[in-house]
Amino acid sequence: MRVLYLTNKPIFPLVDGGCVAMHQFLKCLLNAGYNVKNFTISTPKHPFEINKYPSKLSTIIQPEGYYIDTRLSAINAAKSLLINSSYNIDRFHSIELEKIIIDYINKNECEIVIMESIFFAHYVKQIKKKCNVKVLLRSHNVEHEIWEKLATNESNPLKKIYLNKLAKNLKKVELSTLPQFDGVFCISKLDKNKFKSYLPNINYATIPLTIDRSQINSDYSIQRFFHIGSMNWKPNIESVNLLINDIFPKIRNLLPDAELILAGSNMPKEIESNTAKGIKVLGYIEDLSSFMASNGIMIVPLKSGSGVRVKLLEGLSLGVPIVTTSQGAEGIESTLSDSTKRTMIIEDEIENIIAASVNLFQNQELRSELGENGKKLIQSKYQIEPVTNKIIEFIKHIS
Repeated sequence: MRVLYLTNKPIFPLVDGGCVAMHQFLKCLLNAGYNVKNFTISTPKHPFEINKYPSKLSTIIQPEGYYIDTRLSAINAAKSLLINSSYNIDRFHSIELEKIIIDYINKNECEIVIMESIFFAHYVKQIKKKCNVKVLLRSHNVEHEIWEKLATNESNPLKKIYLNKLAKNLKKVELSTLPQFDGVFCISKLDKNKFKSYLPNINYATIPLTIDRSQINSDYSIQRFFHIGSMNWKPNIESVNLLINDIFPKIRNLLPDAELILAGSNMPKEIESNTAKGIKVLGYIEDLSSFMASNGIMIVPLKSGSGVRVKLLEGLSLGVPIVTTSQGAEGIESTLSDSTKRTMIIEDEIENIIAASVNLFQNQELRSELGENGKKLIQSKYQIEPVTNKIIEFIKHIS
C-alpha cells in the first residue's frame, strides 16, 4: 500500500517531542509494510536538511521539503482575524505545495494520505476533490484547547483578548475540518473522547505513541532536578517561567544545595544560568536518554497544552522519577494497570508540587519505586508491535 505521509515540520533532527512522535509513528508505518513517502513543510524555525535524516531511512521514505515562510506577520494576522480564519493554520497553507501534493498522489496512485496535525487543514478539501485517496489526520492534541488554556492563564488583558480570539477561530477551523477526513488517529483516549463529544460520527482510533526500549537506566542516587522541552512551544515557556520564578526558589529555601538543570532547543536568551540560585541552562541536548537518566528528578509544572507529553513518556521509559501536573500527565496512565502503584507524582497546586519534589529529593527508595513502575508501564502499553497492529486494523476499516 502506497502511503503519503505529510509532516508540518521535518522529522529530523529530533529537536522536540513532536519530531520524536512523528519518527515513532513513521516506524510503525514501515513496520506495517507500507510503502511510505514523506513530504514535509520546511520553515524558518524548522528548516529541512536532508543530511539530518539517517541515510538508510532517507533511502526508504525519500523525504522532500517544501519551504513556507511561517514567520509571524502582523498584517497577515490581522487579515485572518478580520475574516475569522485561523492564523495558526493559515500560515502553513501554500497553493503551490497543494498542487505538488495532488500531482504526486495522482501520478503515484497513492491509496492513503496521512496528515500530521491540523495545520494541514486547508489542504484536505482539494485533495479529496481531485484525488481518489483516503485522507487521515494524525492529531497530537486538541489544538484549540492549548490556546484556550494559554488565554486563561494570561494576566495581560490585551493579550488575553487576542489569545481568546485565536482560540475561538482555531476551534472553528479545527472542528469544521475534522469531518472532511476519512479517519482520525488520536494519541490518547482522552483526546479521542474530547473530539467525539464535538463530532461523534467520525472514524476515530486511539493510536498511542511508541517508545523504544532503552538500554540506559536512570541513576536513582542522583539528587537533582531537571526540566527539558523545546522552548518554541508556549506551554513549555510558561512551565519554565513558573519553575524559575515560583517553584524552584521555594525548593531552594528548603534544600539549599538543590540544583535545577534547564534544557531544550530554542532556549530564550533571558533564561540564563545562575550559580547563586542553583540554576544551570544547557539548551539543546543531543543525547537525550543519557541526559535524562543522569540528572535526577524530572519536574514538569505544565499548566496549559493538550495531548500527550512525549518527554514524559521518554522519561518513564528510562525510569526517571517525575513530578508533574494533571495537565502534564494528560493521556498517560499514572498507575500501573490493575494496580495502585504510581508511575509518577501528580500535583496541581504550587505548594503541593514543592512538597512532593522535596520529598522525592530526600527519598531514594521512592525515586526507585516510581522509576521501576514507569518502565513497566512503557513496556506494557507503548511498544511497536501492538500499536502497528492497531494502525493496520484502522486503515483496513476505512479503506
